Amino acid sequence: MTDRSPRVLVVDDDDANRQLAVWALEAACEVAEHAGGEGAAERIVESRPDAVLLDLRMPKVNGLDVVRELADRAPDLLPRVVVITAETSQPAVDEIAAAPVAGVFPRPWEPDEFLDLVRRCCGR
Repeated sequence: MTDRSPRVLVVDDDDANRQLAVWALEAACEVAEHAGGEGAAERIVESRPDAVLLDLRMPKVNGLDVVRELADRAPDLLPRVVVITAETSQPAVDEIAAAPVAGVFPRPWEPDEFLDLVRRCCGR
């Protein structure tokens, strides 16, 4: 384990939701942002962050699409992914829950719980 801050990538198409996540994490983590699902899997593979906060509901390429692409390209990164969603009853959530991701986190969330989840995901 190193002394560096955990590197977290926030993937969300909604600017306000991304900024809220950055605000909750920036004091304890090095945070990068990616707007939407397009190109997200490639960025995750290239940057290999300690944790990925991935919105489920995004246009064009959604969180489930990103998880599927990671499963094909870099399955070792799936345990670093936390899927964020306000919808916990849809079939996509069940499929993601069956994938080896770190977890599914409901929206709205409390900042302290959110940071604790990211720290656990990063092994800190």
